[in-house]
Amino acid sequence: MWEFFQTAAKKLNNESSLQMNKEDLLLEQDYELASLAQAMKQQDVNEINRSKKRLAEIHQQLKSMH
Repeated sequence: MWEFFQTAAKKLNNESSLQMNKEDLLLEQDYELASLAQAMKQQDVNEINRSKKRLAEIHQQLKSMH
């Protein structure tokens, strides 16, 4: 399942210039939450900060859709 999220995230990153829809953002959010959980287990501060930053960006994008 982890591979699915990684593949999906790569696809989304490649399409970042396109307007992402809500489903895409929610999928990326799931991936980032999984990445954050893994980084926390590994105590990887850089990855934790990166994931938190991206999650905040996704949150703002989702918020602007309403």
